Amino acid sequence: MLSRRSYRVVRAVVFISFLTYVLVLLGRLGRTVVSSIINKKDNVVYSKLRVDRSGSAILDMMWAHAYAQRNGTMTYGGACPADKNTHLQEAEERIIQTLGLSKELKLACPKDDNNASIIEWGYRNPETMDDAWLNTMKSKIYRQKWFRGPQKGQHKIVVHIRRGDVYPCMPGLILNGYSRYLSNSYYMALIEKYYQQGISKVVIFSETKSFESWDDFEAKGYELILDGDITQVWKEAIDSDVFIISRSAFSYAPAFFARGKVVWTPFWHKALEGWDVVDEESLLTATQKQLESWTHNCSKGKP
Repeated sequence: MLSRRSYRVVRAVVFISFLTYVLVLLGRLGRTVVSSIINKKDNVVYSKLRVDRSGSAILDMMWAHAYAQRNGTMTYGGACPADKNTHLQEAEERIIQTLGLSKELKLACPKDDNNASIIEWGYRNPETMDDAWLNTMKSKIYRQKWFRGPQKGQHKIVVHIRRGDVYPCMPGLILNGYSRYLSNSYYMALIEKYYQQGISKVVIFSETKSFESWDDFEAKGYELILDGDITQVWKEAIDSDVFIISRSAFSYAPAFFARGKVVWTPFWHKALEGWDVVDEESLLTATQKQLESWTHNCSKGKP
């Protein structure tokens, strides 16, 4: 039989042992929770910077950022350039700074740690750019000094026409079943559709090098800006009442942030819900026939 004193000592030892065990368990649990939080915070993902054109590069960064945000456990660290000194990167940085998205869309590479990773597929989908992401980006862009918003009694139609390296006889003219080239008459028909007599101002962005002449647009009194500042294209497109885009990532990317109506011609990049889809069969058919007449006479290179 244990004495009362011995019994109390045994009880104290058992209690202390139990308390120690509980504290050890709590300590392990706490470390697990903290580790989980740290890992989530440090789960920084990067994309590879595209090297073709600035529009494609920024669009790819937008997809990657939206993908990371929607995932919930990732932070987008930026797009990692293969070459750290290119003229293309300067153009991309200028556009991103103009948008006020330098913190969101960065040119950066992962450091030597286990938490950083480069994603290469699975994120290029406009569906990742949900309303929450779009509203966040727009709220930052619309705070920039250049953004005016709707103006009473004014109606601005902005058009981006891809030219330069795109012409009817170019190699690789057809991509995923769609022609990269759309004729002047096609854009002219779309402008007339959205033109409001007396208040519409039409601004057209493109390049001097063109298979077709710009005379028809100038005859209409439209403002034609060729080889202009690339940041101006994005600013005007985003702050337009109607933005008619070409089959090009350079106009497709800013269309996501446009405050007004976006006019989308079917091509390899999907339309966002709410955009105006060009579905006039007569217009599309006439454009296709005109293109076929040009390509029929093509020899090697530009005719």
